[in-house]
Amino acid sequence: MNGGSCSSCDPKCAVCAVSSTNCSQCTSSGANQAYLSGSSCVVSSGCPTSTFANTADHKCDACPSNCYVCTSASTCTTCANNYGLLTAACYNPCPGATYNNAGVCTPCDSKCTLCSNSSTNCSQCSNTSPNIAYLSGIACVVSCPGGTYSSSGPNQCLSCDGKCSACSGSSSSQCSGCTTSGANEAFLTGSSCVIATACPTTTFANPANHKCDACPTNCDACTSSTVCTTCSSTYGLLSSSCYNPCPATYYMNSGVCSSCDSKCASCTGGLDS
Repeated sequence: MNGGSCSSCDPKCAVCAVSSTNCSQCTSSGANQAYLSGSSCVVSSGCPTSTFANTADHKCDACPSNCYVCTSASTCTTCANNYGLLTAACYNPCPGATYNNAGVCTPCDSKCTLCSNSSTNCSQCSNTSPNIAYLSGIACVVSCPGGTYSSSGPNQCLSCDGKCSACSGSSSSQCSGCTTSGANEAFLTGSSCVIATACPTTTFANPANHKCDACPTNCDACTSSTVCTTCSSTYGLLSSSCYNPCPATYYMNSGVCSSCDSKCASCTGGLDS
């Protein structure tokens, strides 16, 4: 009604009041098809951000939560800032095993169950076959690097004892290889890494393999597998080997095979005995 006469609504309006563009219902078909946004009828592309042109009621209806662009009330195509799109919905943070990649929740690497910024920047690793892996820094690895061991719950690579280069746990008695240089240089005896002077009796610190290796037979202390320095009880040392009895022209002298007097073919003591 305009001054006592009925005036036409805007072509896009099916119902209007007070003015031709103060609409309450929009044209639903033809060239003037439009969608109600507030009190205006706009073309489908004119629906405001976070709304969509709903062909069911010809209104600009709300998108899903945290969605900028959508095609229905349940189907988002572009999420709001800081949100990631996954299967038509928006998330912050992205759900498990995905990360926000420029507004899209993108899968982490198959070995990662939590990641951020990239598919391989991991903070948690898979504990299910066939992708079982262990966290080492920001990477999920199948085998932990040297100086670390694999631990479950959560899966991660933890540091060995400082003397261990390879281990099955954090203790110095859970080693399978020892540190080969520096302040923590050590030698393997059983499953322990010990300093050179702590190798057990009848073994020596072998720098070739960093193990406490066996001395020669009947030897208590040695510098190599062929060089004895102290023989076992009842044995005598001669030319780096141990004897019982001492060879001809030698006699046992406090653990050492000493020479008999030059006139003796055999002896039991020093000169002329």
